[in-house]
Amino acid sequence: MKKIISTCIALMVSAACSISAFAMEVPTNTTIQDLNGVRQYIKIYTVAPDTDPQSLIDDVFEYDGYTYTYRP
Repeated sequence: MKKIISTCIALMVSAACSISAFAMEVPTNTTIQDLNGVRQYIKIYTVAPDTDPQSLIDDVFEYDGYTYTYRP
């Protein structure tokens, strides 16, 4: 009985740890620069090779009084 309970607890802990893999990616570095009169907010991510780059694109957001949008 103790072995079954230990196995169940180990499986639950393992499942709980794997859930964090589905969390939203957080940039490892951000930079703000002005290039030819255009203010750019650049986010750099460190992700797994199989991460879809489209999943990293943010919607419109504001920072420090400026509104930023994604432009390909």
